Amino acid sequence: MNWRTPARIFLIPVVLILLVFLVWDLIIRIFNVEPFVAPSPGEALGALRDNWSILWPLAIETIRETVYGFVLRAVLGFVLAVAMVQTRIVQGLVYPVLITSQAVPIIAIAAPLVILLDFGIWPKIVIVAWIVFFPVAVSMLHGLANVDDDLIKLAHVMGGTRSRVFFKIRLSATASPLYSGLKIAANGVDVEVIFPPDPASATKILANGDCNLGLITTSDMAFAVKSSLPVISIGNSTTGNNWGLFTKPGVTIGLDTLKGKKISTYGDSWTNAMLPFVLKVAGLTDKEVEQVIVDWDLPLLLNGKVDIATNTTNFLIPGVRDKTGKDPEWILARDNGAPNTPVWVYAGNKDWLAKNPAAAKGFLAAIAQATEWAGANPDEAATLYEKAHSDNGYSHEYNVIGWTKTFTFKKNNDGSLLTQSDEKWMQLGDALKGIGQLDTVAEPSAYYTNEYLPTKWENREGLCRLIALRI
Repeated sequence: MNWRTPARIFLIPVVLILLVFLVWDLIIRIFNVEPFVAPSPGEALGALRDNWSILWPLAIETIRETVYGFVLRAVLGFVLAVAMVQTRIVQGLVYPVLITSQAVPIIAIAAPLVILLDFGIWPKIVIVAWIVFFPVAVSMLHGLANVDDDLIKLAHVMGGTRSRVFFKIRLSATASPLYSGLKIAANGVDVEVIFPPDPASATKILANGDCNLGLITTSDMAFAVKSSLPVISIGNSTTGNNWGLFTKPGVTIGLDTLKGKKISTYGDSWTNAMLPFVLKVAGLTDKEVEQVIVDWDLPLLLNGKVDIATNTTNFLIPGVRDKTGKDPEWILARDNGAPNTPVWVYAGNKDWLAKNPAAAKGFLAAIAQATEWAGANPDEAATLYEKAHSDNGYSHEYNVIGWTKTFTFKKNNDGSLLTQSDEKWMQLGDALKGIGQLDTVAEPSAYYTNEYLPTKWENREGLCRLIALRI
């Protein structure tokens, strides 16, 4: 049963209050308690009704004093916490006094406050503030001080100013978790990361407008154009084709060894597009090999459940090396008939892009900055990834090697990131048409645009932050 619906969230405390009143009334009746000792619920409510004209103004005054005291000390507690986290000298001077203040009973300061401030609202405000001040200051100090150092370092490396690091990272760390999933605050863009159930679903989610930007394969992009979906590629994620066929360490693989083999695939469009090229060069049809759709091929390959795995070098090679200490054997599709075109691209929903060009550019600027930094600092980048995905299931060495191999496919020949070209898209379109997967090849502008690329991301102030939030 789901107890988190709004009606039940409201109903549970109401029922609990009614139960308290019921137990209260039963105790009065069973033990015959005199009204001057403890009145029954009915008597208490009756007194409240009869004296409402007196009690209501006093209740308003109490609420006013409470609110004033709470706001006053909450603001002071916040300011003091900021001062303590920014300056260790202030923390060393103030924190011991802050702790000691909580050892002083409220009753001990009530009388001096009345003498100093007279009878009126101010002594009461100060007492409320005294109670609120400590938890606010300590909670804020804890949130501001206990921020992942790696996030702070990453922000500074990527050009974040001290004030922006404070507001985007330290201050955000004091907020209660409100969103689920992987968030990225990139160049002022708040990005919620959604993981689709399978690779093919990413394009559908984009086309439906359920997400704005996505990482999809270039073959998915080609088929999206074929189906007239409102999706367009806005930047390369990788620049070359590192997809191939892999066997266990020591097991020879070649075009002449493929016949009759059990080959694992993910059932995705890229594998479905690349495998026919290799089989055609080998003189085979898809009927002469056994294709098995899997969720993850590495354990099946190593345990001999499949003869050959299809994957990319940046995933399969580190995975096999991590589990066996040796490299697998492989052949690459680009060396055997397939086009050497990018595998992955960043794509966007056309309607959203038209309305939010600055957000798209900010996103790509942060991607570019993060990629450059991670390429120069693979060990730290892997550590950040592991903190965000503690259940990734692989060793630190695997993650470092995997990212290092991925980074080799991130830049174009001129050293640029993200930039796409007519040549690569036409090469892919012609290749897919050649094996019968496309009827016609559209103009390159139908597949991609460089309109949203940041012109000089190295000079832009950027901030890329990964936070794992859970309700």
